[in-house]
Formats: sequence, C-alpha cells, structure tokens
Amino acid sequence: MRELETEWLDNDGIARITRTSPLRGQADRAVAAGRATRLLPGIVVPADRVGETDVRIRALRAWHPESVLVGQVALALQGVTPLDADSSGLGTVHQVEAFSPTRHIRRDGIVVHRWQVADHYILDEPYALAVPEMSVLLLAIRGEWEWVCAALEHGLVTPWSCRMARGAMSWRFRQHEIDAALGGISLEPWSVSEFQLAQTLRGGVNPGCATARTLLTAAAA
Repeated sequence: MRELETEWLDNDGIARITRTSPLRGQADRAVAAGRATRLLPGIVVPADRVGETDVRIRALRAWHPESVLVGQVALALQGVTPLDADSSGLGTVHQVEAFSPTRHIRRDGIVVHRWQVADHYILDEPYALAVPEMSVLLLAIRGEWEWVCAALEHGLVTPWSCRMARGAMSWRFRQHEIDAALGGISLEPWSVSEFQLAQTLRGGVNPGCATARTLLTAAAA
C-alpha cells in the first residue's frame, strides 16, 4: 500500500486510478478493506478524508477539470458564510455542487448537473466558479435563504445584479419560480429571520417599501 499512500501524500488525498495504473490493485484492495473510497469514477481517496469538502473539490477537478462549481460551495469559496453557521468557509458546505455541458453524476456529497451555461456566467478562479448571482438565484429558488442572505449581507450580489443574471436560470426553472426568488432577494434581507418577517410585512404595513429594513422600520413606527 505504500505506493498508494505516497500518491495520496503527493496529491493531498487524491489518487487517480486508470485501468492501466500500476496502483489499481492496491486501490482495489484498499477499497475492499474499507481503507479507501471510490469517490468518483477512477478517483480513490482515503476513507477517513471522504467527508472533507476540499478533498471532494479536488476529486471533482481530477475527474472532470471542466466542471464549474455552483451553489453553496461556490459562495463559500467567494468568502460567504451563513450567519448562524457553526464553522466558516468550506466547513459550512456538506455537498459539492457543479455543472458541466457533457457530464452528469450524483455521488455521496457530490452532484454534477449536465447544464449548458453561457461563458459569461462563469468565473475563471483557481477553480471555475459560477458567478455569485447564479448561485444565489439557484439557492433562493430552493429556499436556502441562509446562503442568499449571507451573500447579500456580504455585498457579493445585489437585487439588481441578480435580476441581470436571471438568464442563467431561465432555461432551467419556470418563470414564476425565478420571479418569486427575485422578489425575496429584492427585500435585501441580511438574515433568515429578517427575511421571514419582511415577507409577512410586505403585504401589510407599507407595500411600497423596497427592503426588509425599510419594512421593519415602517412597522415599528
């Protein structure tokens, strides 16, 4: 197993195993013994590191370098952490989500969508990332408002920039879903509790008020 362990050490927990790899037998035995996991096709990682988000990202990049990170993991890499999270950075992410025009896969802790996305919605970072507006819209449509609020509070996106990016999602989700997400984003909430209260107040106290804080101020007056 020494060669496999050396491969892990040299590549920070990642071993790429092809059909002709001299490490294939060692990898098969390590997986059978429970010491390793095939996280993705041809990608073997130590069993005790399979839950590490950064290992999952590196595994994904080794398996498919053209994949583009989106959603929670993309926002975390851009410095966003939900307000009530117990940790920060990648420690707040439990699933690595990405898209690719050619591949689709779903594994424990990793999902890759087969999506065709225009290049101007993709950032060329150390990892290829979706623009933050695309991630925020995706999470808002799903109701993951703790991440949406954190991105707004962080100043990474604005309601206007999200409206300008609706084309990133218009082919994937229905118009009313996108409209509802943008309606919530337009309140500019900085926390889930602020968002929920503003949603309640928006139809009552002063429908003309634009943001959550304006609504809350009007309600207190």
